[in-house]
Amino acid sequence: MRLKINLAQTDYKKQPILYWTYLPLLLLLIVTLTGNLYWYHAVTADVARYSELLGKTEERPFKTQALPEESVSQRDKESLIKEATLVNNIIKGRSLSWSGLLAQLEKEIIPDVSLVSLTPKIIEDRIRIDIKGVGKDLETITHFMDKLERSPSFQGVFLSHSTDAEVNGERMVNFTMELEYIGK
Repeated sequence: MRLKINLAQTDYKKQPILYWTYLPLLLLLIVTLTGNLYWYHAVTADVARYSELLGKTEERPFKTQALPEESVSQRDKESLIKEATLVNNIIKGRSLSWSGLLAQLEKEIIPDVSLVSLTPKIIEDRIRIDIKGVGKDLETITHFMDKLERSPSFQGVFLSHSTDAEVNGERMVNFTMELEYIGK
């Protein structure tokens, strides 16, 4: 006589219903993995294509000879101008040091002024920053603007717009200002 002890409440039986439940999940995982692999290869191909285009654009002036202006068609000129604008914008975009800008703003910020958004614009090789924020009152905002103007990193500070607002029962001033970031 053998003693048989079964601590499980029910005997284990293969349940085909569970297999049919896991099958759609497996298919979903396979489709997701396939989509991610496709996306990864597409992004890698785009990066390689843009790098090759940028490399060709950088090498082109060294390989070509100066041509008389009459020999270049207007369509080719427009194409070259578009390419030059693209490359110049890439270079200018990389030249803006966000950490430097934020460090300089942190040095100049005063109490009772909160910055909400910073929007850079590159205009004729100059970096203009649009700042939206909230201040305690107009006098505080004016003090902040004076401090920015005296800073060696900023110039051309002016207040574009200001409106009174009430936040949690306290009177505040929303403002928009623009300044030029020199980056010194």
